[in-house]
Amino acid sequence: MINSKEGYVVTNSHVVRMAGRNADEIMVKLNGEENSKGHPARIIGVDEVTDVALLKLDSPPPGLKQVPLGDSDKTKVGELVLAIGNPYGHTNSVTQGIVSALGRSLEGARAEFMQTSASINPGNSGGPLINMDGEVIGINTAIDPRAQGIGFAIPINGAKNVIEQLAAKGKVTRAWMGVVIQDVSEDIARYMRLKSSSGVLVKEVVKNQPADLAGVEVLDVITRIDGREVKNTRDLYRYIDQLEAGKTATLEVSRDNRTRTLQIRFGESPAGN
Repeated sequence: MINSKEGYVVTNSHVVRMAGRNADEIMVKLNGEENSKGHPARIIGVDEVTDVALLKLDSPPPGLKQVPLGDSDKTKVGELVLAIGNPYGHTNSVTQGIVSALGRSLEGARAEFMQTSASINPGNSGGPLINMDGEVIGINTAIDPRAQGIGFAIPINGAKNVIEQLAAKGKVTRAWMGVVIQDVSEDIARYMRLKSSSGVLVKEVVKNQPADLAGVEVLDVITRIDGREVKNTRDLYRYIDQLEAGKTATLEVSRDNRTRTLQIRFGESPAGN
C-alpha cells in the first residue's frame, strides 16, 4: 500500500525477504496497471520483529495518494472490515469480513495481531485491512492453514513507528531495558505470595544496563509503565516497542508486596531484539 506521494510502499518483510536475503528485483504494480510490468522499487528497510518492510519506487508517477491510516486502538470486535490484495495472483481482490478478535498471538511472534474473518490467502500479505471509514487499521500478514476465515493482521498503530523509523534511517531501533522477564503464573503468584497473577516477573537483570541503573531487582514484578497496566510480557513489549533509545519512563514494581516507583532511561536494543 502507498504510504506517501514520494513513492514509499508498505508491505510485509516476508514478501520481499526470504531465508535472510532480500529479493533480487522488486516491481510494484499500481491500481489499473495490471497489464504493465510495474514500477521498479528498492528496499528502504525491513523489520522482521513486526514483519514490516518499507519500499520506495525508483520513479514515482505523479498523482500518488497515501492511504489514510486509522487508529487501530479504537477498533472493536465485530466491526466490518475489507481486505485488499492479490490472492493467488487475482489482482485487486476485495473480501469482506469482521474483526473476530483482538490481541491474538502467533507462534514465534511477540507482537499481537487482529484476527479477521475476511478471506486472506497467499498474495494478500502486505495488503491493507480497511475499516468502513476507508482507513487502514491493519496490514494483512498471516492465516491459520487449518481453517477458513481465520486471518491475521498487524495493527497499524504498532506499525506506524516502525514505518517512520525505516523511512528516516532504514532500520528500527527499540528501547532496551536489560532484563529477562516472564509472565506471572498462578503457581508463581502463590509461591511468591503475590496479591494476583497480573504483572511481569523479572528473572534476570543485566548489570549496568537501564533496568539495573534504575534500581530494578530480580523477583520484582512490573505492574505499570507510565501509568499503563502491565498484565503480561506482551503488554510490556507492546509499549516499549513504540519507544526509542534515550526515552524515559516510570515503572511501578511490586517488591515484597510493596509498590515502588522507579525511573528508567531506555538504552538501545541489540539487533534482532
